[in-house]
Amino acid sequence: MNLNDKKDGVALVLAKQHAIKQAKIKKRNKRRFISIIIFMILVISSYLYLTSNIARINYISITGNYYHDKTDIMKIANIKTNDYWLITYPGLIKTKLTSDPMINDAEILKANDRNLQINIKEKRLLAYLYTDKAYFITENGELLEMTESKQWLIQELPLLVGFTNEDIMSYVDALNTINDETRANITEIHHYTTSFDENMLKIIMIDGNKVYTSLSAISSVNNYFAIVKVLKVTNSCIYIDENSKTAYSSECPVNE
Repeated sequence: MNLNDKKDGVALVLAKQHAIKQAKIKKRNKRRFISIIIFMILVISSYLYLTSNIARINYISITGNYYHDKTDIMKIANIKTNDYWLITYPGLIKTKLTSDPMINDAEILKANDRNLQINIKEKRLLAYLYTDKAYFITENGELLEMTESKQWLIQELPLLVGFTNEDIMSYVDALNTINDETRANITEIHHYTTSFDENMLKIIMIDGNKVYTSLSAISSVNNYFAIVKVLKVTNSCIYIDENSKTAYSSECPVNE
């Protein structure tokens, strides 16, 4: 093999190597270009999605609330109707809602139509009282400090008079027996002691009548409207017999 043939062979090898190198560069540039295109598409798509209504919560449905209105619930949960749907986390919302002292539990569902369903369970309030502060009393005997925003609830709850904070647990079961309709018509419940019973109750109704009953017979107050219809009395004193659970009208105590 002469020198020229060797030079031609080397040139051929170099040419092939160069061709392979160029092909690799071209392939790499093509992949890079495709990656850039895909990235740009993702950026543009994300921008269009995030700036459109389809990225936001469509509607927030709230049920089970009575003591809180919808605005209260959304404020406690720190959610808004224009929040992003994908980063709305039910577990986080539940944690925030149940941190409120008047909310027992919450269930949060994300529907496929971007609707957010919130069902809360509030603590049932039985009454309120003033001692060192103003408190609501829950069905479990818990004392919840009354906030200014919830003062409107006192128009639907009876005021407890003559009770201490320590007394409450002893009366919770009895207070729980009063149904909500009757409770809304009671303005005050007074505790007083007699020679034969240290746990007597005077219940002042919104119509002016006063009902006297023992702790064990308090459930009979749920029949109040039927009792008044039979007795046909106003601004009078009604007594409920502890044994028979029957009611009758009589003169009010001298100290009334």
